[in-house]
Amino acid sequence: MTKLGAILGAGIVDAGGRNTTISLVSPSGHKKMAAIVGMAVFTQFWYWYPLVHFISLALTPTAVIGLNRDLQVPEGFNFVSNARPALFAYPPPVELKKAEATKTVKHATLSVTAKALAKARKKEGGAADATAAAAGGATPMDVDEEKKSEEKSAEEKEKEKKAAEEKEKKAADDKRTSETLSNPARVTAAQFKLLAPVAGQRYRPVKEILAGCVMLADSTPEQPTVLVASKRVSAALPGEALDEPEPPAPFEYLGN
Repeated sequence: MTKLGAILGAGIVDAGGRNTTISLVSPSGHKKMAAIVGMAVFTQFWYWYPLVHFISLALTPTAVIGLNRDLQVPEGFNFVSNARPALFAYPPPVELKKAEATKTVKHATLSVTAKALAKARKKEGGAADATAAAAGGATPMDVDEEKKSEEKSAEEKEKEKKAAEEKEKKAADDKRTSETLSNPARVTAAQFKLLAPVAGQRYRPVKEILAGCVMLADSTPEQPTVLVASKRVSAALPGEALDEPEPPAPFEYLGN
């Protein structure tokens, strides 16, 4: 049960690459029946696990996508987010770092072993060694410490340099009170109320609500339209195949 809850929780938080949210109403406040039904059915997954997938009906993309009269995404539509960029930015990725603390290697010599070595040296005629062993034989063990060298490799220096640059960039972003976003852009649900279109641009939103798909009015339709170039996005992990896996074969679930 713990594993199932952790997997479902992580899946809901990371749904759509953290670009979606669970919303049962539209940006204008109308109820979305498909989303409501999806959430109602999802809550019954404990009785039949395939019902988990119904939660996808309640997921809504958190983005602003401007569309022209042909339902295409044009360039030239920008809007301002009146908030610090870091406030609604992607959370930093989790890095699993190995503990590389400097460890001290200790070699312990038992008192029994020390006495045996002292006898062996005495037999060989090492009077000085025997005296030193006898003087130190009362201690329970002799400890020798070896310290690792603290020389930094080129890779570590490069990591420190990147960390310093990221820190400077973050400090600069923290000083900013707003940022300009271009069409289309990732926008979280809490960020919608902080958006405002840029004045004097070619495209302007038909409605004041900037959330989801926004219909745009073209102030200069006689000029050629430049569309946003589409990019192929891969969801594969680094080092793995970029091709999307094939869907599972059809099967029939026989439950009690």
